[in-house]
Amino acid sequence: MRGLMSRERMWHLEGASNFRDLGGYRTIDGRETRWGRIFRSDTLCAITAQDLSTLRSLAIKSVIDLRSPGEIAYTGRGLVATSTISLLEVGAMEDESPTSGRMNHTSLDDAYWDYLTLGSAKFVRALQELGRGETYPVVLSCFFGKDRTGVLAALVLACVGVHTDVIVDDYVLTGTRMPELLRRLKDDRVYRETLEQTPEWKLAASPLTMAAFLARIENDFGGAESWALQAGVGEDQLRNLRETFLT
Repeated sequence: MRGLMSRERMWHLEGASNFRDLGGYRTIDGRETRWGRIFRSDTLCAITAQDLSTLRSLAIKSVIDLRSPGEIAYTGRGLVATSTISLLEVGAMEDESPTSGRMNHTSLDDAYWDYLTLGSAKFVRALQELGRGETYPVVLSCFFGKDRTGVLAALVLACVGVHTDVIVDDYVLTGTRMPELLRRLKDDRVYRETLEQTPEWKLAASPLTMAAFLARIENDFGGAESWALQAGVGEDQLRNLRETFLT
């Protein structure tokens, strides 16, 4: 078992395919995100006992779950719910997943923009939780770990000053995990039928998507930190996030 100080980007879990560490990213002012503090992942509903042991070895205290109530009802909470890890379900909207087929967007960056306008409360709550030291180490999670988690991870990294191109590169990493994620889903009849009707662009993790989303935040709000403050995240919470997550 790799120890708490391991600087592994991608972690292998039997029940999750997109679990990785957000440590080691340089900021504009020369600092660096801490390893072993914030992880991002696809849903943890299918993790095994061995996976739970891995989470314990990482001293995970909290999971911020961005899934909708419908997703949680269908796939469940898994072993996390029976562990000592705090499960924070931050109220994702029922119809917001880009693969749900109920949105009329023509690009993912438009969908992500709606997250900040139609569903901002959950991202505000997540950032507020990340402003509390007792939340760490923490996992940010949704279904694929690509869209809602990708937006939250981007907001976190941008708020602490990580370079835009690095944030884009982190987002793109999910693309390498999508074949495995999709293979798992095709074993489920309901999700298999949904995937068959889902345009390929909704399943992609293009650098252009995240770059466009971040540019829009910069143009419309003056950056992620400014958006967060206007949306209701406190200055003290953002300061605590920086102090906890940065070396």
